[in-house]
Amino acid sequence: MMEQVTLIDLVFDFGLLSLLLLIGVWLRSKVKVLQKMFLPAGLIAGALALAFGPNGFGILPFSDAIASYPAIFLALVFAAIPLGAARVSFKKASKRIRNMWIYCAFTFLAVYGVGLLFADVLLRPLFSTPEGFGFMLGVGFIGGHGGAAALGHSFQELGWADATSLGYASATVGMLVAIIGGMMIIKRGTEQRHGTFVTDYKSLPNELRTGLIERDNRKSLGEITFSPNSVDPLLVHIAFFRWHFTHFLCSSTVRHSYISDSFDSTVYFHATRRVTRSSIST
Repeated sequence: MMEQVTLIDLVFDFGLLSLLLLIGVWLRSKVKVLQKMFLPAGLIAGALALAFGPNGFGILPFSDAIASYPAIFLALVFAAIPLGAARVSFKKASKRIRNMWIYCAFTFLAVYGVGLLFADVLLRPLFSTPEGFGFMLGVGFIGGHGGAAALGHSFQELGWADATSLGYASATVGMLVAIIGGMMIIKRGTEQRHGTFVTDYKSLPNELRTGLIERDNRKSLGEITFSPNSVDPLLVHIAFFRWHFTHFLCSSTVRHSYISDSFDSTVYFHATRRVTRSSIST
């Protein structure tokens, strides 16, 4: 059951999250270990929130609604797709799409198979875990937090209240394995001179390590597409963004099913991407 969110709770929670994000940015720019692992500032902030939040030491006074935010604000990711997607020729990208599809198909089958076997052979006989336990392990690990939110809500509707939490935990583990394990593989490959783009960690630009861009290397964030005499350009982008966000929430409210809503919103945003980008670039 989703907690009721008040305006005070929302503002206060996002204030704490913003503070943690700033701390994450600072730690990434200063701590060498975090730089070598290339941990994103958001992941560092999330680890701090988990450690010092209600499920950790209990120092940060997050509201009871904090667990409800990921399922709702997952829509923000989809809402930003039309604004940030680049125009790519399908003919040029078809070969990469084919290779990626084949790779993902085999990977999905392997991860889901391992999760289901692990749960059915070991966990269910010993701990009487729910039938979808192994499936949620695979969904979170390879599908990320978005997949965990979508499938987890469906399992919650069927009576398994902790499905989303399990998916989020599995997604976090998958992210850590991908980032830390991937960096270890890359570092070993560069030490053995297998890399072509990166030959040594010390040769990387400082901005890739610290996350801070030097003043001489800073680039423009975007282009002004509307005349300020008519409307503030940033406000128009926010309007597009909030409209798609509202569409997602309305779909979720009507259907009460995040899995169908997620696919519906993905198709909707991709279908309107060309119209949105055309109206912005006109």
